[in-house]
Amino acid sequence: MKKNYIILLFLSAILFSRINAQSLSIPDLNNLLKMNELEVDSFMLLNNYKHFKGDTDTDFKIMSYTNVYENEGVINTRYFSIGYNYKIKSTDITYRVSNKTEADEIIGWLEKNGYKLKTTSIDDIAGGKPSKLTSYNSNKQSIVFIKTIRKVKEKDVPYYQFELSTMF
Repeated sequence: MKKNYIILLFLSAILFSRINAQSLSIPDLNNLLKMNELEVDSFMLLNNYKHFKGDTDTDFKIMSYTNVYENEGVINTRYFSIGYNYKIKSTDITYRVSNKTEADEIIGWLEKNGYKLKTTSIDDIAGGKPSKLTSYNSNKQSIVFIKTIRKVKEKDVPYYQFELSTMF
């Protein structure tokens, strides 16, 4: 009985410590790239993300999660999706945040850990304006960074997106 109580306390402590640990770091995202679907689902649920969407085909599977939280009266969102392409054996992650401080922390981690900012101009094949691809590159990995503005309840809301893949 005492052993079960200790195990319950230990598991409760882990769960309680995860309630506020909802922001994902680059090491978290890299670990998620290596996990199977059940491990990803467990990790995301333990980090207080809600599974809201999943698409499956014979060649691929996409799992998506969101986390919404309030910080100083402002509603912030986090979006995470992982796609498994079974045909070409690749895994892709998209992690999007609306909180600039959180995005800056991720960028700071990248810079501190030797990732270099690279901007590449990409021609639009339809004849439109060329666009720019921004990425952070290390010897082992390239992480694409995209800043977008979306309308939410008639307000412009910036989103900061990080993309990782086993294909890069």
